[in-house]
Amino acid sequence: MVSIKIKKIGIRSCSYDRAGFGWSDNVPIGNHDVYNAASKLHELLQKSGELDHGQLIILVGHGEGGLFAQTYTYFYPN
Repeated sequence: MVSIKIKKIGIRSCSYDRAGFGWSDNVPIGNHDVYNAASKLHELLQKSGELDHGQLIILVGHGEGGLFAQTYTYFYPN
């Protein structure tokens, strides 16, 4: 896993599975558009304290996650 390799060189990272995917909980059918995904990511980063450090955050997404990362940076540019 990439996060293990970059930790060895002193870079902090975090990863997550979107609702209903991977290790996350199942979610009811509802609004799962790109804005909702970006909003949930922002909420996650706020609650985890990641936005409190004032440091650069690099988002990396695979497949549809790339679109969500772009949407996030559009709606939350700072």
